[in-house]
Amino acid sequence: MGKSEEQKIMEGINKISRDMHEGFKQVNENFKHFETRLDNIEEEMKTIRGEITEEKDTTRNQIKEIENKMEEDQKEQKAKEQKRNNIIIAGLKRGGEQEERADLKKKVEQVIQNLKLEKEDIKFTRRIGEQMVLVGFYTRTTMELAHARKRTLDENIRIYEDLTVKQREDYEKAKDMAKEKSESGEEYVVVGPRSCPRIIRKTQRYP
Repeated sequence: MGKSEEQKIMEGINKISRDMHEGFKQVNENFKHFETRLDNIEEEMKTIRGEITEEKDTTRNQIKEIENKMEEDQKEQKAKEQKRNNIIIAGLKRGGEQEERADLKKKVEQVIQNLKLEKEDIKFTRRIGEQMVLVGFYTRTTMELAHARKRTLDENIRIYEDLTVKQREDYEKAKDMAKEKSESGEEYVVVGPRSCPRIIRKTQRYP
């Protein structure tokens, strides 16, 4: 027995309804997938923004470190320039609590004459300790001659370089390093000017 027109119409309507339901279901699934993808993209963007911010902070810190290093280097260079013509004489005892400037000047001039240098080359003298005096010369040549001839002085009188704070720290580090290396069995010593120390084995010759 054939289907009536009414049955055919109802079947068609049901089919359309099922198709629409499936369609809406697919659309809903696609939408959920789209939402998930958007969430993933947002998380990725947050990660990227975080990495960019971190990289910017790292770059900013690196630039700051470079600027600080340049500033320190400039200060160190300036300090070296101010001290380049100076020496420190050790072994000149203070002449009482009220040592006169003239007395100090006389002591320093005697040392300078013993070095076969001219007292007129002295720019200034200043006591910096009970037995230490800072002496500045007008030229670097005079300072270099003082170091070259210091072995001719009495053993109680010693001449040192006028070092910057950093140079003194570097020299102390070199001594500590030599001591540490010596613990391995071979003895190491620090040689060369205190402003530019080098570490060598004690039996090794150096220029």
